[in-house]
Amino acid sequence: MAAWALGRIGPASHTAVPKLIQLVDDHNEPARKWAIRALGEIGPDAREAVPALIAVLRDAGDPLRREAALGLGGIGTDSADAVPILIAELKQLEAMKRNAAVKAAMEGTELEVDRDQVAMRNAAITALSGIGTPALLAVLELMQANTVGLRDAGLTVIGRMGPGGTDAIPSLIELLHSQDKRVRSVAGWALSRVGSPALPALMEALNASHPTVREDAASALGMI
Repeated sequence: MAAWALGRIGPASHTAVPKLIQLVDDHNEPARKWAIRALGEIGPDAREAVPALIAVLRDAGDPLRREAALGLGGIGTDSADAVPILIAELKQLEAMKRNAAVKAAMEGTELEVDRDQVAMRNAAITALSGIGTPALLAVLELMQANTVGLRDAGLTVIGRMGPGGTDAIPSLIELLHSQDKRVRSVAGWALSRVGSPALPALMEALNASHPTVREDAASALGMI
């Protein structure tokens, strides 16, 4: 808990970073958890902790992988090396979800929600949005995925980036033309979260020939 308190102090506690990095490898799991959280709270000044947090994220058997992802997101752009791992994690989780759905359908049983998988997916999305610009290219590729889950994840990351997702505006506008109502809706939400940089593109979309594009563009404008 003392480690977490240091993190809540913020950047001023950066002198504690070396000790917190040591705690990441501690045998005491609660101490490790609070140290990882503190590093994320300290933010960019904890950049030297990135390799240690990536090591935790890579370890499939480590119970603190979710905490490590969130910590990397808190540190921000200096966590760029974690992007491929986080993207791979989202793809693996999506595959596991699809396999579970197929199995449930074959057995005629109800699909059970794996809360740990949902939590890890949310942590990966949060981490990518926190990392920001270095994650943008990989996230744009996610938005072009064939599966709804991965497209939604990519769109959510861009939306959470806010104005940092400006470079994704052309791709988001393109998704407003999707035949899938959900894709259009989430793309509109993401554009609204990008904010004022999306205004010119949304204004132009109001003149689209397809009524659903005009409708979703108007809705996005209303949310800015």
